[in-house]
Amino acid sequence: MVQVLLIDDDISVQDLVKVKLGAIFNIVVASSLMDAKQFIMSNTPDIIILDETLPDGLGSDFLEKLNSKYNIPVIMLTADKNIVSKRKAFLHGAVDYITKPFDPEELQLRIDARLVNIIDGVICDLSFDLKIQKVELISENSSKNSAIDLTPAEFKILYLLVDNKNRIYNRGDIISEVWGEDHFIDERTIDQHISKIRKKITLSKVEIHSKHGKGYFAKW
Repeated sequence: MVQVLLIDDDISVQDLVKVKLGAIFNIVVASSLMDAKQFIMSNTPDIIILDETLPDGLGSDFLEKLNSKYNIPVIMLTADKNIVSKRKAFLHGAVDYITKPFDPEELQLRIDARLVNIIDGVICDLSFDLKIQKVELISENSSKNSAIDLTPAEFKILYLLVDNKNRIYNRGDIISEVWGEDHFIDERTIDQHISKIRKKITLSKVEIHSKHGKGYFAKW
């Protein structure tokens, strides 16, 4: 189920979103930016719904910092109708902007519209199809993309790193995200997968880097 992180301290908004959309999405609620940061450090939601005014800061400032580290679509949901605020939100990376009071059905439609780009997503110069686990290198000089032959494990590792640009994952994190916590995988196996992925994406702008003693991350 798609995971939606709602960052809003208004209990009535939290309840409305959970009641109306809880059967469709996995709704996780954070009532402050600190709570949201702690959640994102150990989880990667598919999409974030963000209020502008939180007890510990402004949503738009949080958004700017978020987009420097992660590739998570963010929809602003706020009572602020000011065009200056809207401009600031979009400049900082918001993919949509909804003003309160809002219709939950409209929010669902806008989330669905953004999820289309997650399911068949283009990140940097790579096109991912999550349904069939295929990735292609987007060609700048041809109308035809080039398929990259990855194993299922390699695909999941590459997508994990690319979808969370600049975020460092240690071997244990990767194993947990790709295979789940119930599977025993030798951590050195991750090094072998990373080595193979690097060789297969040499023509891409995406680069897989390692930080000594920390783990792996993608950048471009």
